[in-house]
Amino acid sequence: MAEIIEIKDDTHPEVQNTPTQLADQPQDVIEQEIETLAYNWLTLFNGTPDSFWPIFKTLSYLGFPRALSFTFSIEMILVLWLLESLDSDDVELTAASWSILLINAVVVMGLSPLYALNPLLNTLLGEIATSDDEVQTNILRDKFSRLVKQGYVIGAALLPFTLIPLLFSETLLKDLLGQDEEVAASTQEFTRVFAPAMLALDVRLVTEEVIYAFDQQVFAAGAGLGNLAIGMTTGWYLAKYQGMGPRGIALGCVIESYFTAMSFVARLGLHKAFKEYHFFTNWKNLHHYYLSLIHISEPTRPRL
Repeated sequence: MAEIIEIKDDTHPEVQNTPTQLADQPQDVIEQEIETLAYNWLTLFNGTPDSFWPIFKTLSYLGFPRALSFTFSIEMILVLWLLESLDSDDVELTAASWSILLINAVVVMGLSPLYALNPLLNTLLGEIATSDDEVQTNILRDKFSRLVKQGYVIGAALLPFTLIPLLFSETLLKDLLGQDEEVAASTQEFTRVFAPAMLALDVRLVTEEVIYAFDQQVFAAGAGLGNLAIGMTTGWYLAKYQGMGPRGIALGCVIESYFTAMSFVARLGLHKAFKEYHFFTNWKNLHHYYLSLIHISEPTRPRL
């Protein structure tokens, strides 16, 4: 007995929504149904703007380089692997795990406000792109530059709160979390060397959001991965061949952070796409930027 299939076809209302035997239908109905099903599957990849493949390529172009450019996450995985490769004892391995955990927590919680820059910068850039009035365009560009400067100021204001847990991690782990004294001391030895990297991470995150807004994430990925290789290679050399141990790897992280931050800042200062913006000049009335911490939404208001 032939299989019973429900056929829906707009060109043959007499069979629409009617269960019937496929073999009993006219040949043209069968061919039309097959063509419709084939078309529905092929439109996923046929290149039309709303099909699957163009959307996937666009999201991949935007997402993969951004994921690769944020090398901090990759760096933490490499740091843990390198620390475990140093023939460490149980205390050092436990301290390595606590170091990575503490640094991740500090970066995620302490620097997360800086990620709010991304939608604000993209909104302003869209207004700049659609503005037909030169005066208004210049005002929007100045507003964009002020928003970036405010990001740097916010990062500076957050810096003490991110440094304290790293500089005094022994007290945090031993007195508050009840960890072994030796583990706490070994953890602090690593985090104190790493602590200066927080300043570079502040600068890097703000600058990176500007680079993303201008659709230059491929550069960000290339610079980030290149500097990561330099930092981790240097850290491994210091740890393994200069007798610095975990402190050498932590110093490699600091080197990577500052190299990446300087690369991104140089991009903003030298690339032609940013020549109409003043990210690093005209810092008069600096106290206005600190006052903007109280009114963080002020850069997005229409009134200037």
